[in-house]
Formats: sequence, C-alpha cells, structure tokens
Amino acid sequence: PEQSDRLVQARERLGDARTLLSTGSVSGVVMMAYTAAFQAAQAFIFDATQRTPKTHNGVHSKLHELNREQQRL
Repeated sequence: PEQSDRLVQARERLGDARTLLSTGSVSGVVMMAYTAAFQAAQAFIFDATQRTPKTHNGVHSKLHELNREQQRL
C-alpha cells in the first residue's frame, strides 16, 4: 500500500503543478514537481527495500546506493 499511496500522491502533485502552471506560479510549479519526483523516488525505493527514507538526503543516498549495487536506474 505505501508504494501505491506514494505514486498516487506523486500524480496528484503533478496535477497541482499543471494547475499552477496555468496561473503563472513558477515557484509553485517547481515545488509541486519536486514533491512529485520525491514521492515517486520514495515509491521506487520502497519497492526495492521495503523502507522509505523521509528526507531529501536519505532519498538521494538510497537512490545512489541502489544504482551502485543493482544498476536499477
């Protein structure tokens, strides 16, 4: 459930980004797009490890580790 929840949230944030784009809120678009990417990365990591890092550094480190160990990216 956690993986699919994160993917649903990521898709919702992309929808939010599209809405903000139409209003010209560039900073809002960037924030929502970043959040979508972060949540999608968390889902990917959870699928591979059954754990979810909560911070930017945690996600970045785990993605790097998975790529180095498994060449999954």
